[in-house]
Amino acid sequence: MNGEVSIEGKIRPAMIQIGFGEVPIFDKYMSRSIWNVSGHVIFKGRANLGHGAKLDVENGALIIGNQAVIVAESTIVCRKKIVLGNNCVISWDNLLMDSDLHAICDTNGDCLNSDAEVIIGDCTWIGCRCTILKGSFVGDGCIIGAGTLINKRFDERNLLIVGNPAKVLTEGIHFEWDHQKLHV
Repeated sequence: MNGEVSIEGKIRPAMIQIGFGEVPIFDKYMSRSIWNVSGHVIFKGRANLGHGAKLDVENGALIIGNQAVIVAESTIVCRKKIVLGNNCVISWDNLLMDSDLHAICDTNGDCLNSDAEVIIGDCTWIGCRCTILKGSFVGDGCIIGAGTLINKRFDERNLLIVGNPAKVLTEGIHFEWDHQKLHV
């Protein structure tokens, strides 16, 4: 660990939890969280990174909003910048990447697949087994359905986004959840 961790706001006991929670379909005793950080992780307040959460932040910045929850077994690979908004809930077994982790160059040596930021808005819910790739943007108040692949911008708010490739299924949605009832 050569990276940096910043906590913004008043620091309180147990405000950031890593590796806790229980999702009945995963073996919490065999699952291990991974913290591989040589970049910068910024916590904007309370956060819960459930058991089996894997963070790999090299040289980039991972910004985790207040009351953000990663339920279990999800992976974040950050080389440039990934932002999880306030009250963002990420279900189990997801992958977020702002890089391809390798360069593809043309015959002149110019890189064709540069890293690109991933931004997830406030009050967004990401269902299980989603993949969110570099250059993705999801507006506030959206739900991303299970198994969805996001690789582009969804600038509007309050969308239900589903599929591979992702598309807007419904506009104008509204939902609420109780953080105390989440499996974290």
